[in-house]
Amino acid sequence: LLPGNEASLVRECLDRRWWWRPATIYASGNIVPHHLRIGLNGQRMDWSRFPFHGVSLSMCNRLRNNREACVKSRLALNLRRWVYARKRENNRSNGEAYDWVPTTFVLHAGRDTSELVAFREHDVKRKKDVDDAGTWIVKPEASNRGRGVEVLGSAQDVEQHLACHKTNDVFVAQVYLESPLLVFGRKFDIRVFALVTPDGNCYVYKDSYVRTCVSEYTLEDLGDKAVHLTNDAVQQRLPGYGTHEECNKMSFQQFQRALDDGRRESLEPTEDTSASADTGARIDFENHVWPAIERVTAEAFRATLGRGADGGTRKITQDLSSKSKARNGPTPNPEKKPKAFTYELFGLDFMLDQILSPVLLEINTSPALFRHGEVLKTTSSVDDGGGGLLNRGRRVSAAERG
Repeated sequence: LLPGNEASLVRECLDRRWWWRPATIYASGNIVPHHLRIGLNGQRMDWSRFPFHGVSLSMCNRLRNNREACVKSRLALNLRRWVYARKRENNRSNGEAYDWVPTTFVLHAGRDTSELVAFREHDVKRKKDVDDAGTWIVKPEASNRGRGVEVLGSAQDVEQHLACHKTNDVFVAQVYLESPLLVFGRKFDIRVFALVTPDGNCYVYKDSYVRTCVSEYTLEDLGDKAVHLTNDAVQQRLPGYGTHEECNKMSFQQFQRALDDGRRESLEPTEDTSASADTGARIDFENHVWPAIERVTAEAFRATLGRGADGGTRKITQDLSSKSKARNGPTPNPEKKPKAFTYELFGLDFMLDQILSPVLLEINTSPALFRHGEVLKTTSSVDDGGGGLLNRGRRVSAAERG
């Protein structure tokens, strides 16, 4: 168990499982033969040493191809290809079934690429829409914790931003959701935990949480991090952090109460929203919004990890069965027992648009598990003999090996 990112949480979970014991680490740094390696802080995995030497069964909490989901440029391209293939397969009209995928371009600083041409062409089309302010959010392809993220007012601003960086630095430029659903007039996003198991099943943890911004939402000052970036690493350094909600976090139960209390006065629906917002009717997060988040989570992992954690031809297929019995790995083949298993916990970030549809922003490896405030203490609990994150997940997809 490697240090960092609240590793003590996992240690507490494992301590409750008496059949596990810590591996001895010698002063030289060598570790005795061990079965399980867990690194929660983005530590690199040396795949040349996996499976581990001297043991019959090896496990680690890292998927070999997690970059296909967690590197922002790879996520954007994989989702684009997936949507294109699905539209061709099903002959669907543009955009109707995939509004959860934001329009995104992969841009290289100092280079004229086909992506840059497509980006400029898209901007020309956006300018014809009088309701579109032309705002973009730009992120380095492999950053986290809000580092290097900028909200910019035009495509020209995006290109000027790229010009300030080294040639070949890679960024994603994403159409900014200019009219999101707000809570008490402030921007929020939804952090969802999802566990992908060795057999390719995906379990979504229902007791995830909401992250809020300190300041009221406006497009007047795009550089104000207190308004536009919900990342905890950004918000906790700002004056007013924790003023509205403890540690700027809400449980889903608190979020539902906030929606109920503010649906007429604070959610600020636009005139063309659905009846659920336009008439002040109750927004039912658990029964309306959450099932859509589960569906998008399953589809996003099919689009990105569908080739399998071990580089095979695994195809992740949707299965919204209410059964949530956890699986520890593939059924052993009597002729050849599996020797190595990989799994990973991901953190997916969603926003909601004005018609309550989820929009996937990004997928994160090594999501923060810190227990700051009551919401996170509950979310990352060690109840039920080993941890809420491990025991209260709902299966939303299953895998078939190709």
